[in-house]
Amino acid sequence: MFNKILVPTDGSDNAMKAATFAVDFARGFQPVEVEIIYVHPPAIVTSEAWLSAESYQEALDREAERITAATLALFENADLKAQVVYRGGDAGAEIARYAEEEGFNLIIMGTRGAGAFSAWVVGSVAQKVVSRAPCPVLLVK
Repeated sequence: MFNKILVPTDGSDNAMKAATFAVDFARGFQPVEVEIIYVHPPAIVTSEAWLSAESYQEALDREAERITAATLALFENADLKAQVVYRGGDAGAEIARYAEEEGFNLIIMGTRGAGAFSAWVVGSVAQKVVSRAPCPVLLVK
């Protein structure tokens, strides 16, 4: 039933809890395809940019790799294969869009992430994914 699972991450403790849950969940649905998605925020460009576009992109790439490495390691340590995908833009919209484009049948994510309002019960990204996703969304708190 759930053979294609998307696991969004932003590097927060809550995202890691969700990823840990996803590892245990995926074990029960072998064979299963798992993808970890990280969505970096849209670039803020000003006329007085202190960093070139290439340097900025390189910094985003390094940060994305750092954030996803721990999540990927959870799956690898459990002998589960997982792929990592990077997108840019509005996190909630991009996660839902990617899930639809690639035909995922489950999204497992944290209820809140690393944003400024992380104390809210369900964060804005999770709310957006739940309202736009083409498949079930399992929220882990």
